Amino acid sequence: MEDRWSVACDLTGSETVKRMVLSFLERCPVDQFLDQASEAGSRPSLEDLVAHRFTDSYMNHVIRVRFRERPDKGFIIKLAPPCMQCPGVALQAPAERGEMEYRAFGFFSSIVPGCVPTPVFYDRDLRILCTRELTEHRCLTEELLNGRYSLSGARSLAASLASVHAATHILSLGTDGLAQLRHKFPTLESMVDLIRIFHYERPFDPADPGKRCAKDVLLRLDDVYKDVTVMAAKERVKQQFAESVECLIHGDLHIDSVIASGDDFKMVDAEFVRLGPCAYDMGLLLATLVLVYHHHKHVLEHQDDMQGHDLDCSLKTTAAEKKHEGQEAAGDFEQENGGPADTQTTKVLAMISEMLQTYTGSLKEKLMQDDHFAANLVRDIAAFAGCEILSCVIGPSHFDFMDSSPAAQVDCVRTAIAVLHNLDRVTSVPELVHVIAT
Repeated sequence: MEDRWSVACDLTGSETVKRMVLSFLERCPVDQFLDQASEAGSRPSLEDLVAHRFTDSYMNHVIRVRFRERPDKGFIIKLAPPCMQCPGVALQAPAERGEMEYRAFGFFSSIVPGCVPTPVFYDRDLRILCTRELTEHRCLTEELLNGRYSLSGARSLAASLASVHAATHILSLGTDGLAQLRHKFPTLESMVDLIRIFHYERPFDPADPGKRCAKDVLLRLDDVYKDVTVMAAKERVKQQFAESVECLIHGDLHIDSVIASGDDFKMVDAEFVRLGPCAYDMGLLLATLVLVYHHHKHVLEHQDDMQGHDLDCSLKTTAAEKKHEGQEAAGDFEQENGGPADTQTTKVLAMISEMLQTYTGSLKEKLMQDDHFAANLVRDIAAFAGCEILSCVIGPSHFDFMDSSPAAQVDCVRTAIAVLHNLDRVTSVPELVHVIAT
C-alpha cells in the first residue's frame, strides 16, 4: 500500500541508505536511466534522486528510488541484513537470500517473460538487490481491499506459476535435471526453518505467546488444538513442506507478494525460492485470498447477507455437516455468479476459481498427466491452504486488515477446519470452492 512508502529517506544521513544508493549509482547500467533526451554517458548523482523507505519489511532494508525530474522511473533496492526482525524474535538469516531472489527473477523471466519485475543488478559484497520499480503497480492486497478485481490477471498469474512449476518439475527434468537445478538454487535451510516455525509450529502451539488473533478466536482455540483431524493434517503438510522436492517454487507466494496493475499481475519477493512441493505456492496464495473473502463478507456487506455465522456458536462443525453444507453452497455459488448481485465476495470466489482452474489444468496439460494427478494436486493445495489459513489467523504471521473484524477471523478458522475435514472429497476445483463458500 502506498502509505508503506510514506517515510522519506535522507540520502546522506543514514549509513545504510547511503550504502544502498551509492551501490545503485555505481552498478546500475547507464541505459536503465537514460532516455533519448539524455546526454549520452551521463549518470545521475545523489541530488537527482528521491528515496522512500518501505516500512513493512521485517526481512530486509527496502527503499524506493525515483528520479526527482522523472518520478515515473524508479527502482526498488533491497539490502539483506544478517538478522531478521520476525514477530516476537530476531532470527539469523542467510545473506545469500538476496542473490537467490536475483537468480529467481532472471530464471522466472526466462520461462515467462514479464511475470516478475526486471532484475537490474545484485551487489554480492553489500548484499544489495536492485529491480525496476513498476510505478503503476500496487500490492494485490491493496487492490482487492479496494474492490479492484481482474479475472484475466488471476488467470495470467496462475498460468505463469504453472509454467514455472512445469518447466522445473521432476516429471519434466528427471532426477539428473533436478539435481542440476538444485545446484543453481541450493536450499537455504534457515529460510525453510523460518516458514516451518512460523507457519506450522508456533500457530499450533497452545502456549505460544505470539497469537495476535481476536478474543473471539482465542476463546475457541481448543476447537483447533483438540481436533485430531486438523492436527493430523497439519503434521502431514508440515512434512510435505519440508521434504517434498518436486519443482522450483516461489516459496512465499501470498497476496502481499503479488503486485497488480489492471490485468497485469506479477510475482515479487522471491527470496524463499527453492525446490519444494508445487502445491505449496498455490495453497498459500489461496489461503490469503480466503482472508480477503471473509473480510469483505463481514466488513463490506450488510449483516443480513451473512447466514449461519454466529460468533456465539462453536467454531467446530462436524465433517458430515460440512459436506451437506458444501453441497448446498454449490448451487448458491453458481446462482450468485449467474445472477444480478455481483458482490465483493462472489468476485473474490470467482478469482479463486479462475486461479485454481487455470493452475491445475495448465500443470496437468504441460506435464501430460491424468485426472488422478489433478485430483491429488487439488487435495494437496487444499491441505496447504487449510493449514495456512489457520496460520494467518492464530499464528504470529499476520495481515493487519483482518484486525477490524473478529467475525471474519472466526469464519476463516471455520473455513480452515471445514477444508481439512473434507480433504477426502475435495478432488476438484468446484468442490474446493464450494467448501470455501459455505
